Amino acid sequence: MMSQPKLNFRFNAGRLSLNLVCTLRYRPSKNLELLEEPSDLSRWLFEANAVNQLASATPAQLDDARRLRKSILEIASLMNEGKSADRRAVAVINEFAAVPQPKLQLDFRSWQPKYLTDAPIDAGLSAVARDAIDLFTGPQSKLIRTCAEPACRMLFVDSSPGARRRWCSMTRCGSRAKGAAFRIRHEGRRRRHSLA
Repeated sequence: MMSQPKLNFRFNAGRLSLNLVCTLRYRPSKNLELLEEPSDLSRWLFEANAVNQLASATPAQLDDARRLRKSILEIASLMNEGKSADRRAVAVINEFAAVPQPKLQLDFRSWQPKYLTDAPIDAGLSAVARDAIDLFTGPQSKLIRTCAEPACRMLFVDSSPGARRRWCSMTRCGSRAKGAAFRIRHEGRRRRHSLA
C-alpha cells in the first residue's frame, strides 16, 4: 500500500504561534492532523524558522507540541470571541515559554546569526510559546480572526487595511466562498427567468 504524500504546511496565519495551530486543518469538520509523527514536528519547526537546524523530535515532544497547540488554539479562539482565557491553557503556554532560548552568536564565515542549543526542539516550542504570549498581550490580540469558511475555521491575524478580512486566504477560502455566492446568485436568476 502506497503512503499518502505529506501535505505542505501553511504559514499564512500572520504569527508563528497561529501557524502551529494551522497544523490541525479543517477544524472542526475533519480535524486533519499534519503533525502525525515526530519527523513532521521537526520539519514544521525548521520550515517555520523556529529552529535553524533540522533536529530529530521524540514522540514525547510531538505530544508536547500538540498540547501547546491546543492551548494556543483555545486562548486565541476565546480572545476572538471576546472571552477570557482558561487558566490551564495559560499555564501550558507559560510552561513552554520558560524553556531557555538558544544562545545567539554571529557566524564569522556566513555573517549570519547562529543559534546554539542542546535542545533545539524544546527551544523551538519555547519560541512558539513566547510568540503566543507576545500575540495575546500585544495590539494584534484584537486582530485575531477565524476564517469565515465553515469547513476551514483557520485562525489568523488580520493585518488588512481596515481589519475587514474574512478569509484565511483569498486564493483558497475567499475564492471558494465568492464562487459559491456567484453560483447561488446565478442559479437564482436562472430560476426567476424560467418562472417568467
